[in-house]
Amino acid sequence: MTHALSARGGGIPAVMRPVYRHLTVNHSVDAELFGLADDSPLENDSNWGRAKPQTFEVRGPSALGYSPDLRKHLLEFHSDVIHTHGIFKHTSADVHSVARRGKIPYVVAPHGMLDSWALSRSRFKKLVASWWFESRHLANARCFHALCKAEAEDIRRCGYPEPICVIPNGIDLPKVERPSQTTDRPRTLLFLGRIHPKKGLVELLQAWHRCVQEDGLPMREARLIIAGWDDGGHEKSLRKWVIENSLENSVQFAGPVFGEIKTKWLNEAHGFVLPSYSEGLPMSVLEAWSYRLPVLMTEHCHLPEGFDHDAAISITTSPESIMAGLRRWLESESSELERIGQNGFDLVSQSFTWERIASQYLAMYRWMLGGQRPEFVDFG
Repeated sequence: MTHALSARGGGIPAVMRPVYRHLTVNHSVDAELFGLADDSPLENDSNWGRAKPQTFEVRGPSALGYSPDLRKHLLEFHSDVIHTHGIFKHTSADVHSVARRGKIPYVVAPHGMLDSWALSRSRFKKLVASWWFESRHLANARCFHALCKAEAEDIRRCGYPEPICVIPNGIDLPKVERPSQTTDRPRTLLFLGRIHPKKGLVELLQAWHRCVQEDGLPMREARLIIAGWDDGGHEKSLRKWVIENSLENSVQFAGPVFGEIKTKWLNEAHGFVLPSYSEGLPMSVLEAWSYRLPVLMTEHCHLPEGFDHDAAISITTSPESIMAGLRRWLESESSELERIGQNGFDLVSQSFTWERIASQYLAMYRWMLGGQRPEFVDFG
């Protein structure tokens, strides 16, 4: 269960597609995926495996996410376990009501939405949602699903004592080897994700601008590609800022990218950046590592393994810190960037493949139904 199964859902459907594809195809799990309809199409059927995605029309304000048809179908579907992906939508009330009526255990994956920064955004709306339905939904979960230890700490800080299963996101490794980089193209830094204030893009552009002013960045033939879909009109203000500061020659907005076009950008890039204020566990970083890209990211991406394995350059959300990271990326030899990127590839190959993650999902579901407790369950 989630609020959005299309690209509008950001990282959540990007997680649900591959994990339920692996569960249905490789582990013979029957899975039906329920979400709210929006103006974006769903991915091709083959990307979902044998999972069955269904979307339902919203009545009333889209921010609430109320769909009487969704609850009706949820009541008709006789599930053993329900897994909620994302919170603060009326889908939470639907899960709690149906689970209570049918005595169905359910697990809640907040996907970073209990992070302090995330809770501070649209605070009044979230307080109303908590009072109306979200507090009951969270308090009656059989367990929680955290993407990392930091998210587990956020759940505990919010006062929930239930068991927490710490299972990260995963990645499908590219089937084709990354082509060799040539020196006749501009050194390219890629951002790939939804264009939203929490991603730190304002600070990234400020840092890029200072590199242009102080270091003569265009002379190095470097470019910044910002690829992703606009969330709430944020892209318009960023584009205006780029024009006002004469950065059109080195900053490009690529819009939403999928499939072969996304693969093209990942293959052509020399690095990846995510100066985020708040994340659950970003799929985009795992994907960048799968393409052997060195990554510039903040600690809020909750992937300390990247720093431990020398697969990432540490930055904060301040323009000064991002600028220092950009300078290191620009001044490093190509062989050094390739070494860092290879470290990232080795990391995801060992710890973040979807087949490994899907097996952990299955172990969690079996434990919720009375099976053996997996080692990744935290009782606090």
